[in-house]
Amino acid sequence: MPALNSQVQSAERRAAILAVVTGVTLMAAKFVAYFLTGSVAIFSDAMESIVNVVASGVAFYALRIAHAPPDAQHPYGHGKVEFLSAALEGGMICAAAGAIIIKGVHDLSNPELKSEALGLGLAIIAFSALANGAVGLTLIRQGRRTGSATLAADGLHLMTDSVTSVAALVALGVVRFTGWEKADPITALLMAVYLVSAGGVMLKRSLDMLMDREMPDPDRRRI
Repeated sequence: MPALNSQVQSAERRAAILAVVTGVTLMAAKFVAYFLTGSVAIFSDAMESIVNVVASGVAFYALRIAHAPPDAQHPYGHGKVEFLSAALEGGMICAAAGAIIIKGVHDLSNPELKSEALGLGLAIIAFSALANGAVGLTLIRQGRRTGSATLAADGLHLMTDSVTSVAALVALGVVRFTGWEKADPITALLMAVYLVSAGGVMLKRSLDMLMDREMPDPDRRRI
């Protein structure tokens, strides 16, 4: 059993490191794309990546604490730190959405899009969407396999990051092929609404677990 537990911890550690490395690499790529294009949709995607990198680092640290054995100060162990990590991640997503809304509203009347670099921007964001989707699915599966709320939350966050990348792709495609530049900030504002929704759900679920919220009556009856 100890050997199995050690294997689980090792698998979680590798998955968390993968999330951090992927997040840092794609965050850098997205900011390059943003500075090249001036696209607020890509800015939104890059802001989501900042949250992703910080959250992945917190998740990696939380996993180390969660596996620490019970002690005099924590007789029931340290497992709930994973829910705290997930709650922090949800809150950061909502904060990033706020910054995106401010930038999106500004760019509706003051567009800063550089249309000559849209092709390169599209290529970078397409790669980011595929990479985030693949790593996100890996983390979600690993989290379910090991029962890790931190890995599952981090995987879900990467999946939301992939969705925002796809939205940025759509916005840039519309601008490139129709010339309608307002599609860029409008898409960014829609992305912000999506992020508030996803971050709010993550935050609520994590806080429910931290507060030991009782399951609904139908669930109790079924058990």
